[in-house]
Amino acid sequence: MCIVSFASAQETLNLEQALETALKNNYAIGIARVQSAAATNNNNIGNAGFLPSVVFNASNSLSNNNTKQEYSNGLNINKSGVGSTGLNAGVALNWTLFDGFKMFATHQRLKEIEAQGLINIKVQIENTVAAIVGAYYDVVRQTQLIKATNDNIKIYEERIKIAQKKADIGSGSRIDLLQAKVDLNTQKAALLKLRIALDNAKASLN
Repeated sequence: MCIVSFASAQETLNLEQALETALKNNYAIGIARVQSAAATNNNNIGNAGFLPSVVFNASNSLSNNNTKQEYSNGLNINKSGVGSTGLNAGVALNWTLFDGFKMFATHQRLKEIEAQGLINIKVQIENTVAAIVGAYYDVVRQTQLIKATNDNIKIYEERIKIAQKKADIGSGSRIDLLQAKVDLNTQKAALLKLRIALDNAKASLN
């Protein structure tokens, strides 16, 4: 199992840990799971129209009246704040026994939607795993290239020392010394590019 070392954090991350973290925290997978759960909950005979529907209605009325009456016999009635309330309630049961096989078609559609939700989860997980594996091994590859380039730099530094000694004692050409320095600078420039590529690979993996 290859591992990637992050020097700044002094921690190692293996591929299994990277995949576990991704599958746990990936938003796209979480959304796919929620949508699949909703499709599973919606797949029932009630939503397909097989079951009856019960409707309950209720209303409440409240009134406040002021009354002032004068009768011919001299009796006067004067009342304020006379209240009255009324409550009405009703229950209705609706049950479609046959609707031309529409309920069967609806139930089948709900099953297909549920199955599609499960497939979407699998597809999202597979895509995420593929992306993580690719990003992880890109970090591994860049790390190995940096290690190889550092080894090359050490070799070219030795070549420069040897070419310098030969030039000092007159047994070597200054051209060989200059070429060794050019090769060393080329390797150092390549090392800088590889470090940038490694940083980008780590950012992609994160």
